[in-house]
Amino acid sequence: MADAAFGGVRHRAAQAPDAIYLDTPEEGRRWTYAETLATAEKVGRSLLAHGEPGERRVAEGEPLLFDFGTSVDGYASDITRTVSMGAPSARLAEVYAVVQAANAAGRAAAGPGISAQEVDRTTRKVIEDAGFGAYFTHRTGHGLGLEAHEGPNIVEGNTRALEPGMVFTIEPGIYIPGEVGVRIEDNLVITGEGAESLTTFPRELLQVGG
Repeated sequence: MADAAFGGVRHRAAQAPDAIYLDTPEEGRRWTYAETLATAEKVGRSLLAHGEPGERRVAEGEPLLFDFGTSVDGYASDITRTVSMGAPSARLAEVYAVVQAANAAGRAAAGPGISAQEVDRTTRKVIEDAGFGAYFTHRTGHGLGLEAHEGPNIVEGNTRALEPGMVFTIEPGIYIPGEVGVRIEDNLVITGEGAESLTTFPRELLQVGG
């Protein structure tokens, strides 16, 4: 449901203010929070892991970071995508490719019996090996359920083994002050054989307008 909503809202971003609020009237389904649209203006909102919305309209050449979710029957989702307003700069494309690879590595590493910290280490290593380790400033993920943020935390020091049925995020990000900020966040569920992504929206760098 959140995937479908993002597919529509990204096409409106060129004319939208810094934040958009959507509501869904279907019974048992509601937005748990308005999606945040953060931009890399001088104050650097997309350079923050969790920027606050404002009133400024977006401009050509800026990365847009959407962090949003919905709930169905009380269970939350939490998704982030970063898109380019017009043609991406070489720096944005470079950073995005690293975050995309880290996201893929984290999803591939998850499975029953694997510790939460091992998934964090695998995800983080991709970013560190690319030279951006200092700019990945938060945990790799968090659990999802009746709350949008709950256990298990996918972070160094959490040795808990992942179990079938656990749902959590994989959300690596790189936030370089004064330059660019990128995050790609997916929702995973542990199965008997591995992990399945509940997020289906494409992870490629998408261009809005331009």
